[in-house]
Amino acid sequence: MKKNDWILSPSPFIVNSQTVTTMSIIIACTLIPHLVMLAVDRDLTSLLQIAVALTGSLLAELCIIIPQRRNTLGDGLVLVQGLLTGLLLPVGIPLISIALISFLSVLICRVLFGGTGYSWLHPSVAAVAIAYVSAPHWFPDNLAGGETIGSIGSILGAFKLENFRIGQQDMEITAALNRMLSSIAGIKLPEGYVSLFWNAPSSIPAFRYNIFTLAGSLVLISMKTVDWYIPAVFIGVYAALVRIFAMYPLNGLFMQGDMLFSILTSGILFIAFYVLTDTSSSPRTITGKLVYGMSAGIFAWLLCGPGGSHTGIFFAVLLTNISGTAIEQVETRIHDFHGARA
Repeated sequence: MKKNDWILSPSPFIVNSQTVTTMSIIIACTLIPHLVMLAVDRDLTSLLQIAVALTGSLLAELCIIIPQRRNTLGDGLVLVQGLLTGLLLPVGIPLISIALISFLSVLICRVLFGGTGYSWLHPSVAAVAIAYVSAPHWFPDNLAGGETIGSIGSILGAFKLENFRIGQQDMEITAALNRMLSSIAGIKLPEGYVSLFWNAPSSIPAFRYNIFTLAGSLVLISMKTVDWYIPAVFIGVYAALVRIFAMYPLNGLFMQGDMLFSILTSGILFIAFYVLTDTSSSPRTITGKLVYGMSAGIFAWLLCGPGGSHTGIFFAVLLTNISGTAIEQVETRIHDFHGARA
């Protein structure tokens, strides 16, 4: 038999997926508009809170990597997690508490729940959970009460009555959109949605600027930093449940829920693209991602209801992270089964 004189060399190789460092840089860059808007709005408290959360996360990472003599700061994961933690915590928490919470959340996820890149629990969600358990009064109430919603018959109407004032620019843009939509499809958009897209009233900075979250999501998907399966299924399931069941407990009517209001006021967009898509806590297969997104939508509906909730979405993500471990176990068994048959 003829012998082939092949030489195995370490290069070149074709890499089809982004590195962790590249993904972290892209995600961090899409968060910059949120920081810029906070500066434009002169919300220095939120910016200082984000800086403190980032510092706490970095200190926790240093406490882990120095004894191990490893350098994982270069991958940028802790930078992204620090930014997300600062954006997701409500404004008004004492800075020393923010530093401690962000420090502990990174330690817990790194040491107890799998380590860097393998933790089934998202560190920023862990930070919010720690803050809520420590002091629930740090978190605001829902934007509109159930009694007001039931009497008005519309959650957006109840929100306008209780908390919301519509600006002149919102009215002008809505009028222009309605002239276009009515001529095309006979649709009339209520006033208020433009303001919710641009700057929704929330003490949680990440939930305010929906327009920049949506723009960032397009960048993340187009650059293949995240895929669309989990966000699309999550938003679709949650919106469908809101549309069908949101008003039934209040007035006994189906198909009366306000999908757009619920998506814009409960942090749904930000959670969908920046938290649920975390590679360490989400499933690997397409089927697993679809199930994961569906379970997230169901949990969000159960805990956020018709919208306007500031805290329900975090515990929905926590339950979804837990369900993700079960999904991963099923994925592993299916893979092992097919591997044994091959």
